[in-house]
Amino acid sequence: FGSSHLGLSHFEGFRSALHQFDAPVMYGPILRPPRPMAGAGGWPHSTSPLQASGTPSSTKLLALIAVVAVVATAAIVGLKVHHGWAAHRREESRLSPGPRPSSADFLGAPAASYAPVAPPVPVQRVVPEAAPPADTTTTSTEAPEFPERCSYALGGGGPRPPPGPLWCQSTGLDIPEVCAYDEPGGPIQVKVLTYNLFWWGLAQSGGARARGALISGASRPAPYDFMGFQECEDVNLVLASSGLAGQYLALQGPHAVALALRKARWALLANGQADVAEDSALQYFGRRISMWARVRDKGSGKTVFFMNHHGPTPIGSGGLCGGNATAHNLLRVIRTKSQPSDAVILVGDFNADPSSDTFKSLSLRLHPTFSFTPHGDVDQIFSNLGPTPVIHKAILPGGGSDHHPLSVVLKVSKVGKHPGKAPFERPVFVGWA
Repeated sequence: FGSSHLGLSHFEGFRSALHQFDAPVMYGPILRPPRPMAGAGGWPHSTSPLQASGTPSSTKLLALIAVVAVVATAAIVGLKVHHGWAAHRREESRLSPGPRPSSADFLGAPAASYAPVAPPVPVQRVVPEAAPPADTTTTSTEAPEFPERCSYALGGGGPRPPPGPLWCQSTGLDIPEVCAYDEPGGPIQVKVLTYNLFWWGLAQSGGARARGALISGASRPAPYDFMGFQECEDVNLVLASSGLAGQYLALQGPHAVALALRKARWALLANGQADVAEDSALQYFGRRISMWARVRDKGSGKTVFFMNHHGPTPIGSGGLCGGNATAHNLLRVIRTKSQPSDAVILVGDFNADPSSDTFKSLSLRLHPTFSFTPHGDVDQIFSNLGPTPVIHKAILPGGGSDHHPLSVVLKVSKVGKHPGKAPFERPVFVGWA
């Protein structure tokens, strides 16, 4: 490269400049004059070689500046030579056969260094289908598809949404339709309980005994068919403290949600859970699920789809994606996991009062059974059994929790049309000895 010869010529100029001072030159890291000579020809101890040369001070200063400039120029030229050689090697590597290097191979080189010789061939990206919601389901004896006689003309959503968090894919009013109960045969009664156990608070206050006494007392004279618990870390412990161990099929789900089904009357057909919501960053605890079981009455053969839910926080917000999305996801689980022959019962602490989007959207498809409940009206029991299925309902005080349990007896009988608005009644408060 010609640049290297230029560097040598600069070095020769540097050496000539030094000779202007009549000073000896030493090639190495140290440049200094020889020792003073004794006698008349020697330098006085106070006189430097520059002063002894007789050269004016201004000329000496300019010469010194010239020396510094020559050295700096030589250094810059050397760097250019080095970078030119490195660029040549990169270009040679790029044009050579083999895999194209990535930016990780040359951390100091910009991405533009690897511009292709020919225009790139466009590659069509394949977007994967949206994954189904997190869902664990046991084997079922019946297919989940609905027969034609169950119409969903009023809703059900549009095409499959793009990939993303499933609980955020619907924020509008595309609320899935749920069929009204339309099965022939004589009516039956079912007794249902929903109870937020305030698990961590009870553990600290020793309220487990009061909780067990409340459930035990409310189970007389008629036992509960279905119980849905929220903030429940161990449903078997709850049943044992209530004196009901062995009488119920206990299903413990994630996120402290649990079900209890009376084994003497009901046969389990299928069960599972699915993610339906997530808390807002304003009050974040995690994701929220719906937990469900599909059962058959051993006597009448009627089937019930029972689902439990603990709603997202903050209260009334619907969580990360809003109340309409939470309601949509709950109803989607009902539609895909139940059968049109099922009586649908949805219970829970929804963390949503009657003014919330969650409550309003659910009420478009299902009937709420309570118009007023303590703790901000966030606990509720919904069904597809028409506007007047309630035989008895009660709010059960006590038990140590910050929520009062809700108890209801429902009549399961043919409705014959899509549910309308249910008349609200103020429930009675029941105390237990």
